[in-house]
Amino acid sequence: EGNPRRYLLPNTIWNIKTLRHLVTSEFGGGFIFPIDGLEGSPDLKHLDTLTLAIEAPPQNLQKILSKLPSIRKLTITSVGNHGGILVLNYLSRLESLKIRRFDRYEFEFPLNLKKLTLSDNCQPWSKISAIGKLPNLVVLKLYRDSFLGEKWEMEEGDFCNLRFLKLSELDIRWWTASSGNFSR
Repeated sequence: EGNPRRYLLPNTIWNIKTLRHLVTSEFGGGFIFPIDGLEGSPDLKHLDTLTLAIEAPPQNLQKILSKLPSIRKLTITSVGNHGGILVLNYLSRLESLKIRRFDRYEFEFPLNLKKLTLSDNCQPWSKISAIGKLPNLVVLKLYRDSFLGEKWEMEEGDFCNLRFLKLSELDIRWWTASSGNFSR
């Protein structure tokens, strides 16, 4: 896996009003936004796609994301774990989300989410029911240590619109589902 590159952005990033995409293809890498003077900085209203590496506690991540009202595709990698609640449900345009290395976190996802990829989040399988209730989710990819444990018991009605499910490098031995799951 190596040491992925993380790019520290200058404070002037907030002044680029036409910026639409800020992406790195490096797995686990990303851009680190400046936090200093964030409250007085303008929003990046046109930013559509972002690869973000976050070293700060979740409160700083929330502040950064509140400056990105039009974000549709977001990849977030945690550089240092702090635990807490990652509230994303106010991102009304977010359709595609990738989250990596946020173990000991709770998540509040936006209802309009269509694609979700998780890796190295070390959640218990009991937490997946919140994802299963997302009404527009059609793609779910669960990679290494996204959820821990050998048993996944699905609740009735979970993942009713899911079309694509990828499971990779998980410890599942028993998976229980009913006719109400994946009902589309």
